Amino acid sequence: MLARAPALSLTLLCLVASGCSVSQEAPRVTLAVVVDGRGVQELETDLGWRVELERCRAVIQDLELTTAGEFHDEGATAMRVPEEPGASALAWLSRALLPSAHAHPGHAGGGDIIGELPGRFVVDWCAAEASAPLGDATLTVGDYNGANFLFGLAGEDDGITPEDPLYGQTTELVGTARKGAQTIAFTAVVAQDDGREVIGIPFELDVTETSANTLGLQLVPTDPFEGDTVFDGVDFAALDGDGDGAVALELDETTLNQLRRALQDHDYYLVDPDAGG
Repeated sequence: MLARAPALSLTLLCLVASGCSVSQEAPRVTLAVVVDGRGVQELETDLGWRVELERCRAVIQDLELTTAGEFHDEGATAMRVPEEPGASALAWLSRALLPSAHAHPGHAGGGDIIGELPGRFVVDWCAAEASAPLGDATLTVGDYNGANFLFGLAGEDDGITPEDPLYGQTTELVGTARKGAQTIAFTAVVAQDDGREVIGIPFELDVTETSANTLGLQLVPTDPFEGDTVFDGVDFAALDGDGDGAVALELDETTLNQLRRALQDHDYYLVDPDAGG
């Protein structure tokens, strides 16, 4: 087998790069996508605060499902890097035959988009324990290893009125933080750049013509691989200057920026291929 690998590589390169394969559209399947609330669990931050979320709404759009993405090392940020003209086939082949030995488990950035659920959605990961339907995604048969989506800013076209705290924002997080005898109720509203991408969300599934999976899009406030949380570094007691047990994080720019960056990180999202099981 090892002796035949170069010939196999050349054959694959011929098929991919020079178009010598039979021109035939790959089969596609339709899989249901749901908003899956199972990822939202009580968490403990690096400062010892136990945080329970009661509401976690966000405006997202255009879920993309990808193959042949580049696995990246721990701490790296997934970026969409344009391929050089004429190099895409070779790059794809190299990724397929020589996967990274130092991959961050489950995280593949970039890659080819071969599945999608287009549209714009207002989701509440905290209210979706029963897996609220999001839509039907169209997927080309293949081996998937990543997902992406875009952020939006909530407006009246989304059914969000100016009286709603989410209006003009991207994400609203409402919950309670506890530490020792302290209990602090908090609200955080975060505006992302309209159209900002989250790239490289973990999603592992070999899609065949008989696949019937339900895909669950999750917010995972605790990174399942490293254990850090979206609220790491937030000292709720220090933010509660008047001691009334309530904090509006949008009033503290430093904390707001910290939370905004965390929510852009693919570490805190997941597409579960078995949400219907």
